[in-house]
Amino acid sequence: MNKISHKLILGMLSLTAITIIILWLYQVVFLESHYLNIKTNDVKKEMTSLESLYEKGQLDDFQNQAENIAYAKNIGIELLDLNGSLLYSAGDSLLQGQGQGGLGRSNIRDTIIKNTLAETEYMGSMTHPRFNTEIIIYSKLVLSPDSSSQILLVSLPIENISETTAIIKQQIFYLIGILILISIIIGTFISKTLVKPILKLNESVQAMAAGDLHTRIESHSKDEIGRLTENFNIMADELTRIESLRKDLIANVSHELRTPLGLIRGYAEMVRDISSEEKRADHLNVIINESERLSVVVDDILDLSQLQSGYVTLRKETFDVTEIVSQTLQKYSLTGEKNNISFSFSSEDEKLLIHADISKIEQVLHNLIANALNHTPQKGTIRVSVRKIEGKVKVEIHDSGAGIPKEDIKHIWERYYKSTKARKNVIQGTGLGLAIVREILKSHDFRYGVISESGQGSIFYFEAEIV
Repeated sequence: MNKISHKLILGMLSLTAITIIILWLYQVVFLESHYLNIKTNDVKKEMTSLESLYEKGQLDDFQNQAENIAYAKNIGIELLDLNGSLLYSAGDSLLQGQGQGGLGRSNIRDTIIKNTLAETEYMGSMTHPRFNTEIIIYSKLVLSPDSSSQILLVSLPIENISETTAIIKQQIFYLIGILILISIIIGTFISKTLVKPILKLNESVQAMAAGDLHTRIESHSKDEIGRLTENFNIMADELTRIESLRKDLIANVSHELRTPLGLIRGYAEMVRDISSEEKRADHLNVIINESERLSVVVDDILDLSQLQSGYVTLRKETFDVTEIVSQTLQKYSLTGEKNNISFSFSSEDEKLLIHADISKIEQVLHNLIANALNHTPQKGTIRVSVRKIEGKVKVEIHDSGAGIPKEDIKHIWERYYKSTKARKNVIQGTGLGLAIVREILKSHDFRYGVISESGQGSIFYFEAEIV
């Protein structure tokens, strides 16, 4: 009984058994008492309506209704005086036929009269003297139109239900077999419908535990199992993303750290083994520069990994983006002069306030300006603008380089991607700058992009809501 399918079928059979027991008790054990209760209530109901008509003196209506009731419901109706003489009857009267069985009927009449006079009404059952069938009798003292007391008697023969009970028992036995069969069929169907996705889920969990992170479950159900499979797929997507980040981190480390580490080791061995006094300073400078580059690479790798994993908490504040762009641009003025590249800056006169992580936005600006410097030739110009457009602020960095080929535009946000138009680095990069820009702007839900035409340079931009 460790399988859900077996438990479901057992549950259906248990429900069937309970249903059959209730049906048996109601249809067999309590059938007769229920039947008598219904007939008794029927007799009393008819007595009440006839009594009302008779006491009001509506004799024609009384007789018409009495005859209708007697005919429709096989009820005997009698009106007796206090001496037992029959004044009126409709249907099968107890006092009719004084020949055969007349004495028996007289004894019934005397018993009824005696009990009615003692209690003003009488309810009981007796055996019909002629047909030997049980009869429900209900009698009551009523007032005639002339205010004299009389007895209104209603009698109803009770059918023998023992044969009916036997038939019901036989039908219940047939019904038991049918219900058991239906329970097994329905239980099997439900178990397959319910257990099948669970089995798939179990297989997928085992596959994932074995290292297959691409396994997914197709489910169109909206019930609890459907939501469970949906959550499993979400979990699988998240694990796949984490695994991808892990592989990216390993790839980043192996790609970027191997070269500077090799140089550092090589020059360190050279300094140790063969460097002369005049060359030692140059070799040590290489080691220092490569170690600095290594530090930048590690920082960029960690920044990108944290951004992609979603573990970075943005410390948002409200600030003037125009001021931040201007301050960041000034930091590159000396680099521009050394490489014969000029900067121009244009902005709105008013303050343009946005709500963001100021350090992350500065990092975006640094990476975009550095990228522009690396793609702008000597005597070129980098134009930076901050504009207000329909409730948003738009920051643009426009270089005067050769532009980006159309086939390269969709790849420029990827790590380590370098356009074939890229010039020699003015600023040492790691190949992760634009990938970091993308992740920071995505985490802020800022719109970003690039516009580039051959020979016209490139415009990198991002937009933020003004607060």
